[in-house]
Amino acid sequence: MGSLESGLPKASIRLDVDRGRLHASSPPDTWRQAFVARVANVRESLFPATETDRALSPAVVVVGYLLAALAGFSIDLWWSGTGITSRVWAEDGTVFLSTAYRTRYFAGLASPYAGYLQVLPRSVATFTTAFPVRDAACVLAASAAAVRVAVSLFVFRASSGHLRSTSVRAMLASSVVLLPVGGLEVLDNIANLHWFLTFAAFWAVLWRPARRSECALAAVVVMVAVGSDPLTALLLPLVVLRAICLRRWRDQLVTSCFAAAGAVQTWAVLSGTRPAHETFSASAVARLFGVRVLVGALAGYWHTVALWRHLHYAAIAFGAVAVVALVSPALRRGGSRRWLAIWAGVGSALAFVACFAEPAVIPHLRVDVVSSLTRYDVLASLLMLTAIAAGLDALRWPANLAVRCVVGAVFLAALPVDIVGSAQLWAHLESTAPSWHTAIVNARLECQAGDVPGDVWVLEEPEGWRVRLPCAAIDR
Repeated sequence: MGSLESGLPKASIRLDVDRGRLHASSPPDTWRQAFVARVANVRESLFPATETDRALSPAVVVVGYLLAALAGFSIDLWWSGTGITSRVWAEDGTVFLSTAYRTRYFAGLASPYAGYLQVLPRSVATFTTAFPVRDAACVLAASAAAVRVAVSLFVFRASSGHLRSTSVRAMLASSVVLLPVGGLEVLDNIANLHWFLTFAAFWAVLWRPARRSECALAAVVVMVAVGSDPLTALLLPLVVLRAICLRRWRDQLVTSCFAAAGAVQTWAVLSGTRPAHETFSASAVARLFGVRVLVGALAGYWHTVALWRHLHYAAIAFGAVAVVALVSPALRRGGSRRWLAIWAGVGSALAFVACFAEPAVIPHLRVDVVSSLTRYDVLASLLMLTAIAAGLDALRWPANLAVRCVVGAVFLAALPVDIVGSAQLWAHLESTAPSWHTAIVNARLECQAGDVPGDVWVLEEPEGWRVRLPCAAIDR
């Protein structure tokens, strides 16, 4: 007769030679060891330690970061041109700049807009009030460009534990500045910085640095991101895993800051009100995701417009095949790259669905498959590029060099087309409203004529938006 195995953990007997005693290890000990092993596996897969040894001297590293920051800042402002640096965009003036001139800083921070707190835009707007009001457009654009560059450099550093290749990390970090969708309505305005900041928070949660200063930096990034966008709630599963897997108090700075800022943001969301919303069907969201993210992340905005116009659903199929092919090396190789690709890919889809499930748009607004509400594409595209970066990093020689060159060539080929197209779009918008300097001059004349009771309305971009400013600020 055969023996039946119950499958339950068995007690084992161990002989203590020194004292001549028998010790039995109970099943709970076995389960505890299995749990500890599982936690260690998750820790090394999701939160790998960042290397502290550097081949270059600290001075060379600092100079490299400064040169990269200068290059990114120059490229960002050059891309925007006078269409942005000489005009204030929508909520930047109507909501944030107006509040900054009329209320105290902390009162503004506690004032939700669109149903949630927005710490970063309100902080930048308050910083702008330190300059003459005639320079507000330039200061806002330069501040937004500086934040995007800072996020880019942060991603480059924070991704070093998961991505071993410096070139792959550089490609991913540069996409924060060069992302084609980022050249449209999110270009150098503070109202849309939270998309990039949420992407930085994703990396801050995954980052396990050894230096205390870097732990503090990651905690600040998380706190500002959560205080600026409730969509960071999508990071909650990763934060919980981080709290379970990491033991050092410095690693829990990110966790505690996420919890504190999340509690405040949750209070604001629950106590506030949301404007009228338009919902979309599952098939419509899937189609938008396929075109805008699977195709647009690599092909660029204007190439995606052409592909959809000529190929329709075949373009989505090509994009899906390309993304799967690029991500698959990370899935096959395993380790931290596999889990990075999985979390980033799933996060891309969830972020996109969360945006279009209930976006803050006018009901019954007809959304174009490619061009409308492009700000909702930013976070999903950056996360999808992260999954692709994990696949590129997992490739071995010589395939890694060939594939990376092809992907880089495709991305760079789309960039000039997107820059020209964005420049033409902004040139058209420039004709719809006067420059900020002209609007301020007209407002000053109104204040001097005494036709207004202390406040004046200043025109801004796009057409129809206005910002209410006190005459005392304009006369400075």
